[in-house]
Amino acid sequence: MDVPPLTYAQARAWTKRGGELGRRLLGHEAGPYSLSLNNLAVLLRVHGDYAAARSLFERALAINEKALGSDHPLVAVNLNNLAELLQAQGDYAAARPLYERALAIREKIFGPDHPLVAVSLNSLGRLLQAQGDYAAARRLFERALAIREKTLGSNDPFVAESLNNLAGLLQAQGNYVKARPLFERALAIWEKSLGPEHPHVAASLNNLAELLEAQGDYAAARPLFERALAIWEAAFGPCHPYIAATLNNLAGLLQAQGDYAAARPLFERALAINEKTLGPDHPNVASNLNNLAVLLQAQGDYAAARPLLERALAINEKILGPDHPDVATSLNSLGLLLQAQGDYTAAHPLLERALAINEKTLGPDHPLVASDLNNLAVLLQAQGDYAAARPLLERALAIREKALGPDHPHVGESLNNLAELLKAQGDDAAARPLLERALAISEKTFGLDHPYVAGALNNLGGLFQAQGDDAAAHPLFERALAIRKKVLGPDHPDTAISIDNLALLEWRTGAYEEARRKFLRAAAVIDGHIERTFPFLSFAEQRSFLALHLPKQTGLLLSALRRQEGFPIGYGFLFRWKGLLLESLRHQSAIARLGEEDPALEAKVSELQALRTKIAGWFHQAGEVPLAEWRKKNETLTGEKEALERELARALPSGTLHDPMEGVDLATFRKFLAPDEAFLDVYRYGFWEKGTFVEDRYSVVVTGRQEGPRLIDLGAAERVEEAVAAWRKE
Repeated sequence: MDVPPLTYAQARAWTKRGGELGRRLLGHEAGPYSLSLNNLAVLLRVHGDYAAARSLFERALAINEKALGSDHPLVAVNLNNLAELLQAQGDYAAARPLYERALAIREKIFGPDHPLVAVSLNSLGRLLQAQGDYAAARRLFERALAIREKTLGSNDPFVAESLNNLAGLLQAQGNYVKARPLFERALAIWEKSLGPEHPHVAASLNNLAELLEAQGDYAAARPLFERALAIWEAAFGPCHPYIAATLNNLAGLLQAQGDYAAARPLFERALAINEKTLGPDHPNVASNLNNLAVLLQAQGDYAAARPLLERALAINEKILGPDHPDVATSLNSLGLLLQAQGDYTAAHPLLERALAINEKTLGPDHPLVASDLNNLAVLLQAQGDYAAARPLLERALAIREKALGPDHPHVGESLNNLAELLKAQGDDAAARPLLERALAISEKTFGLDHPYVAGALNNLGGLFQAQGDDAAAHPLFERALAIRKKVLGPDHPDTAISIDNLALLEWRTGAYEEARRKFLRAAAVIDGHIERTFPFLSFAEQRSFLALHLPKQTGLLLSALRRQEGFPIGYGFLFRWKGLLLESLRHQSAIARLGEEDPALEAKVSELQALRTKIAGWFHQAGEVPLAEWRKKNETLTGEKEALERELARALPSGTLHDPMEGVDLATFRKFLAPDEAFLDVYRYGFWEKGTFVEDRYSVVVTGRQEGPRLIDLGAAERVEEAVAAWRKE
């Protein structure tokens, strides 16, 4: 039956009553009472109340040690349970001696080949695997499997559990070939012994499907996930944490295939189930929030992703403590989002803290440490600190090759990142074999039409382009663009990158008209992305966002379209983007100034700012509440905002309150110029000539009421700045 969540007060009351009964009937607190403590602690742990669960586990252990002696089998059970909780809290150092002591008790009492010894071996093996000590974990899993096959027979469900543990370890090491037959054998045992609709069968289907997904065999993995989901739903109904886990796995598969539209509602349903069944502050909810946010980021919806990541981090820090690996995961996810938005300053300390947590908790050679090193190095490279980035990338690659094997997808990621750094340092000869190896790994693992393959193609094509081998680069860029259009859609920022890459190549080979069309198309994609994201960012985030997306786009448009008929269209995008930032600054300054100058308006201005913030926050909750409820509240908040704007508009100067996304376009601006006036717009930008970066230059764009815009080149940036400095001295 379904057991409703207990509050800590209810659990304590139940425990106290059980203790009184135990003492009255038995004369001591051992036996039934300590067992009730254990059971309650398990229940509290399931609901995420680790602190309450720990105190009960510790009390049960103390009771049994006192009443039964330190080497009693029930003490081993208590030790194992407490160790599992400590492991869940990330306190691996405290968990390990408890597991080892439980194992020693069972070996002493039952002998080395007893099934209960196998239980302890499995528990300790899972801890060692979590710590990244795969070699030691494997020995324990293999010994546990041998014990169970010898004592229980080769087709016992407990043998299936051991097969499952060993296969999971092999999968973590990237040894998919050896893992698969073990998963398949475990599934066959459970189906035969328990029937095809048993929940253990669903768990086994999930495990095998995850392996197939890791191998890139998505077509084979999907029906297994779907069958597992059907079994769980038949066994537990539509709202159970096991169903949420399977939905999460299926959504992850769809995301890996690039089917973001199908993945999102599954992630959202998994989140809703766990919030309802486990409560809003459970670690599983944090994991769901993180997964949904990563999907939203992959879709380019940074504004919606950030509050989910911040909430996930807060949950993990509250429940698990500041040094848990899951906290490191949340820090990494939030840091990577900030990096994607161009806010490197905010991202850096988050990525450094994540690395420090995992090095402390998991040790310096764990695969998660390699991921942290990789993330931090990519950020340092983006900041131009190649000297600091390179040793981190090399260390990450070495860890992954040693722990995961030479053909693991994470090794491919490390190869790509190290190669990109070598390219940036001008060492193309060293970069090429790394990029070719990374592409081969991605194609082997994910298939030919995956976004990761598109990224690898772009990287290798960029190297060929830099070396002047346009014939080799062109088909790689075309294939990458085709993959991204198919999988991510025509309006994704990554699609714009591929369009720009192909346009640069066509420009260099003399296909000017086709290159012009592509540059304008890429600019339109970026403009649409800005339109969707910009209004929901703070001013600092708006500035960082534009700094990330616009410098290269500005250089390409000013360089490639300077003497072509498409220049007015291209400059229209640049004018709009610059205007957005200036208008946002003006808007915020005017609102703040009015509130200071007129105390009577200050409260209304503050109320309007709060309403706008509330609307942005409610926008982020789309998909987290029923659609009808979301629409109704959105309409209410919007109506309140518009009514307040009308009220303030009667008292404030015209135009003070208008939306910064409105009216920022060149055609509107030109109407305010007198016939004999011209607007001079100065740019410092990266100048490209026939698809190749040359230098930083200055140009001014001249726009009159009827004429222009027209670009006038002022020369190399270094010479212009030297001349300006000399003039200032004079």
